[in-house]
Amino acid sequence: MGAVKLFRGVINSIAEGTSKGLRVAQLTVRGSRALADVPMMQQKGFASLPAAGDAVTVMEVNDLDQVIASDSTNRPALADGDTIVYADANTFVRLNSDKTVTVQSGTTSKITMAPDGTITIHGTKVIVQGDTLVNVLAPVVGLGEDATVPNPLDGVMTPSCSQCLLLAVPHIGGSAHVFAKGLG
Repeated sequence: MGAVKLFRGVINSIAEGTSKGLRVAQLTVRGSRALADVPMMQQKGFASLPAAGDAVTVMEVNDLDQVIASDSTNRPALADGDTIVYADANTFVRLNSDKTVTVQSGTTSKITMAPDGTITIHGTKVIVQGDTLVNVLAPVVGLGEDATVPNPLDGVMTPSCSQCLLLAVPHIGGSAHVFAKGLG
């Protein structure tokens, strides 16, 4: 094997699906040197398309150039021990060092899963939808921030079933009881 060199570059553009089936990049390296059709290898099962302006590390062996890593300045901040798969600074899946998992889409939607089984969903509009049925099974179903607000739907006869009420759609086929107290 010949001499191996590593150097940094900046992506100008990326072409997908070339004749060899590879993703290739057009780069500027070492400040002004242009490289064309440099293959970008990625792990099986993971694909990303870095944006123009993102930094890359290029490996050169003899006359062969290969992009071996890319990085972006538009990414979420990391804490010690965090792992993130991200599209940009506000859209990501974060495996936190405290063993929680956070899924965030934009700046207004977030799901957090904690090791104790707590799942918190936050969004400006939350929709729960099922093709045939949505069940909410819990010993207690509470309303309000601290779940102490009495639920006005307990045992109420309604022209909509509980699943249709959650979805705000008309119930097909008649009436149903709504019991929001849960299984307890």
